Amino acid sequence: MMSSLIIDRLSIKLRSGSDNLVSEISFAIKEGESLILLGQSGSGKTMTCSAVLNLLDPKKFEVSGSVFFGETDLLNSSEKQRRGIYGNQIVYIPQNPMTALDPSMRIGRQMDETLRLHSDKSRQQRYNYILQLLHDVGLDDLTGYTEHTHICFPEECFSVSLSQWL
Repeated sequence: MMSSLIIDRLSIKLRSGSDNLVSEISFAIKEGESLILLGQSGSGKTMTCSAVLNLLDPKKFEVSGSVFFGETDLLNSSEKQRRGIYGNQIVYIPQNPMTALDPSMRIGRQMDETLRLHSDKSRQQRYNYILQLLHDVGLDDLTGYTEHTHICFPEECFSVSLSQWL
């Protein structure tokens, strides 16, 4: 059975300022449910997701409140504990696939990094899986050398295809 995600009075502010960027947001997501954060530009949607996933720089941002996934306190757990949850049980789907990928790293390498952290596949199995995924979303013949497309950089790929991959 999967755990529930419970966010209680989550607040985020810049360490250099006094105003909250996100003020006491609370919600819960039960097993099998999905949640869409909907709001105007600048309302804190991405900031909230970033806090839940521990992606905010603690030198710049102060996060208060609580974020629990089952019995795990995501704001105060170790990276190793969170790694078993993020990417496996909690997934963030970004608004813009072109900004979700590191432009300095080839997409195959980024895919491999995720698989290496969240699967038990061997290096060869990951490579074959990546080639299959790229084929499935139509990126296998983007540059004219089918078996080596995994080496392209994100800006060399079409945003529609990248959103399919993500």
